[in-house]
Amino acid sequence: MPITGGFTGKTLRVDLTTRTVTVEDTLTKYKDYWGGTAMAYKVMWDEVPASVKPWDPENRIIFGWGPLVGTSAPCAGRCSVTSLWPGHPKHAVATGHMGGHFSAEAKFAGWDGIIVQGKADGPVYIAIRDDKVDIVDCPELWGQGIYRTNDEITEAMGSTCQVAAIGPAGENLVPQSNVMTGVSHSAGVCGSIMGSKNLKAIGVVGTGGVKVAADKKVWRALIDNCLALMGSTYQHVIPETPQPWSDYFYSGSWWKAAPKRYWGAADPPVETGVCEPHDVHKIGYRTLIPTRYMTAVGEDYTVRMEGCFGCPLRCHIASHVPSAEKWGTSPDVVNTCTGMFLANFIPAANYTKNLSEAEARIRQVEARNVGIHVGDDMGMWTHYSQASKNWAFAYGTDKGVTRIQPNVPAAEWTDLNKPGGLFRMCDAADLGFMKEYGRRVAYKVGEFGKAMGDNVVDWIKRWNLEDAYNNDASVKHWGGGAPAHHNTHQIGHLYNAFYNRDPMNHSWTNWIGGGLPLEVMRNIVEQTMKPWYGPGMGAAMEPYAGAYGPMNRAKAIVGKFVLNRTELHNDLGICDWSYPWWSSPLKERGLLGDLSVEAKLYSAATGETKTMPELDLDSERASTLHRALTVRSYGSIEMRTLHDQLPPWAEVTQKTEWDTVLDMWYEELGYDKATGTPTRATYHRLGMDDVADKLQSLGLLAA
Repeated sequence: MPITGGFTGKTLRVDLTTRTVTVEDTLTKYKDYWGGTAMAYKVMWDEVPASVKPWDPENRIIFGWGPLVGTSAPCAGRCSVTSLWPGHPKHAVATGHMGGHFSAEAKFAGWDGIIVQGKADGPVYIAIRDDKVDIVDCPELWGQGIYRTNDEITEAMGSTCQVAAIGPAGENLVPQSNVMTGVSHSAGVCGSIMGSKNLKAIGVVGTGGVKVAADKKVWRALIDNCLALMGSTYQHVIPETPQPWSDYFYSGSWWKAAPKRYWGAADPPVETGVCEPHDVHKIGYRTLIPTRYMTAVGEDYTVRMEGCFGCPLRCHIASHVPSAEKWGTSPDVVNTCTGMFLANFIPAANYTKNLSEAEARIRQVEARNVGIHVGDDMGMWTHYSQASKNWAFAYGTDKGVTRIQPNVPAAEWTDLNKPGGLFRMCDAADLGFMKEYGRRVAYKVGEFGKAMGDNVVDWIKRWNLEDAYNNDASVKHWGGGAPAHHNTHQIGHLYNAFYNRDPMNHSWTNWIGGGLPLEVMRNIVEQTMKPWYGPGMGAAMEPYAGAYGPMNRAKAIVGKFVLNRTELHNDLGICDWSYPWWSSPLKERGLLGDLSVEAKLYSAATGETKTMPELDLDSERASTLHRALTVRSYGSIEMRTLHDQLPPWAEVTQKTEWDTVLDMWYEELGYDKATGTPTRATYHRLGMDDVADKLQSLGLLAA
């Protein structure tokens, strides 16, 4: 069936060198590589040779979303930002991911994606007003933080404008810098790519809409079914505390709403209460997480939970901390997860020195406020806590005497340690520490500032700390400079090994950490996967924490499934924190979810009927092209030995089994077991003979 909805049919290309704008036919040029990351990989494969470096004008940066963005499909507000990553030692392709409203606004303006190439001769931003696109000189914004940039461009373009911008870190080509939209939605990897192109921001205003092909009643019924399946963030379907509607509860669940639990700083305070799962109007109360990220008293400072376009779950904490003003920041702040990373640079024990218990609690909340404002405004990337782990590694062992002092000039060491200097502020829990740390990193001040924002592999090598760093399990650093992220059991190890950055793959680890009894979860995996994969898939399920069993074929199949399912979410523009819906909170469903929801949404939105296996095949094409790009970046087919290895700090039992784990996974993926690269037969099965031919011409196709 022809595609009649979901897509706008147009992709925007901007050449900053020539200051030209062109329009491409999405459905013709990117028919086999539609959506967020798939389209980006195709652009990188076709247009960016292996000889190009991340900060070269010939590199591309691609902002991509998918056909569900801009519709009312739940959690469809994601944007993938793809380029060569300077934080990887081989400068391999990688993608950052951000939510917010930027991608939806771009769809309303009529675009399926934005490709940027070249380099402007001075600071610019791209102003998109529907189909009118201008390249605007903005020397006055260069050197400014993301907050002011957002405000200035919004004032120029109108109050409905959505902005994606970089801060000083991106301008100064700090590898660990990000792109941010709004005040709390950031995509790592690509901040310095925009900086290298003198691109300060993209502003977009859209006055159109997104067509849904299905009849309104059909679409409404599909959305209602989605809301019945939806749990809380991370697809946790049982509450944290005992509640009358659930047979289970779990202290680690992200379904936090409960009686006597409040948005304490709302006016008046709002009790989240018993969010009985049939009451879909209170889905937004379920994900109350300030005590996890804002300390034990964070609930008292929570105004509400915020989030992205089309998302009822709301995982961003909007807080009001009046006393933060004495540290020079606004009392109002929004963020989530590791966006509060700078506060963690100061050890908890430092906050309690010379303070009462009550004062220490407030100071830690203030620290999160200040840390968020500094990191976000500067455009610094948390690298999913790798930044704070690197700080602890370098300074925390002995106040930097062993690992910092020998590697910085004597004058710089003296400056860091002087009264009122950076290190003394950390020891005294002076929140000015975070501003000074941000300044040093964002502006590459001294060897210390350069190292803390640098490619991890480069600075530990430059400081002669490779053995200590790579064998330090507390750092949990994978090959290529990426942190371990949702690194749970064999399946988690596999997708951590696959990508060139932390995998951003939540499709398995999130939901298995939801606290349902193990046998219930095994049954859910068995029943939801059986229609497509046959019996026995429940054997992939292991306890979230503690001992787990040996590798088996079910784990290899699920490993492939969740790898490609995450790519599918990126291509559709939906949130991998929430999908796929393995389970449901409803007893009458037996807690069973539905893995075909994505296919139902795609088919209804676009008018092109596709089954779950067909969509997963499309996403497998994307992940396979990612692998081809990685092979080309390495200039070698030896992915098994050069790329897919466990880190030195991994457990002995994991290392002993790893060859078996890879063999079974490669077999499911259709990769050559000796090298870990796709075979010609696999490329052919996916309609990628041209990719195989190109790799063969480069001597990079397995025999």
